[in-house]
Amino acid sequence: MKGSYPIGPGADRRSLFFLPNGGGGAALRGLLASAWGEQASASPVTLTAANKIIASATITPKLTGKLAVRITGVVTNTDATNGHLFTMSMSHGGAATPTDYQIPQMLCPSSGGESIASMPWGIIVEYYNLAAPVIFPVGTPVQFNAVGLGDASTLLVIQQHGCQIEVTEQF
Repeated sequence: MKGSYPIGPGADRRSLFFLPNGGGGAALRGLLASAWGEQASASPVTLTAANKIIASATITPKLTGKLAVRITGVVTNTDATNGHLFTMSMSHGGAATPTDYQIPQMLCPSSGGESIASMPWGIIVEYYNLAAPVIFPVGTPVQFNAVGLGDASTLLVIQQHGCQIEVTEQF
């Protein structure tokens, strides 16, 4: 009998459903929601000492309400003399605060000579897999945000296309 079966602990969650004809995840691909967004403005977004939404993506769960969010980006320091601190976080619901998850504060080194210092960062949160799982209502849109916080220097920026956010609904 053809199909997809779990193989043991750590088996891909998608294989927990029996799907005829060996369908695997492909059979359900159109049933699950996904969304994507980026920092698309032509001018860089300057990080300041106040939380600021850098990029957003809105998703309407279709089947399970189990959402995973992945945010990646690069912060650039335009100061040729000093390094500067920044923190990136994630929120949902259209506001910059409160944040759902925050990476530890990082130091972006100074730029110098002919180079510009940049620091990559990333956040991945599976809301359904937290200690207190969050399952979002099917059919109700929810907005997720990449949120940036710099120091008072205003010398940290996120360039155009320098931050992406992906939201996917999971089995």
